[in-house]
Amino acid sequence: MSKPELSGKKGRCIVCGEVAEGDLCFKHERALEELRSKYTSWKAAFGYNVQEYLMALQKRKETGEWTKELIAYIVANKRFEMLT
Repeated sequence: MSKPELSGKKGRCIVCGEVAEGDLCFKHERALEELRSKYTSWKAAFGYNVQEYLMALQKRKETGEWTKELIAYIVANKRFEMLT
């Protein structure tokens, strides 16, 4: 599966501004990979669409800081396609 084209500045993370090889720094790239890999399971189990999935994760205390930062960026910028 190919990644969607992101629109951030090259060299800086679009979420936190840290140095990045692409549009996301290592920690937010890893968070995105985890979000993508687990979405199918959540969708099958709960019937969530992408936005519902992100909102459910945002509320969980077990969700990590990097993931919550990425979710906040995706929701604020309506970038739900990043997970597909």
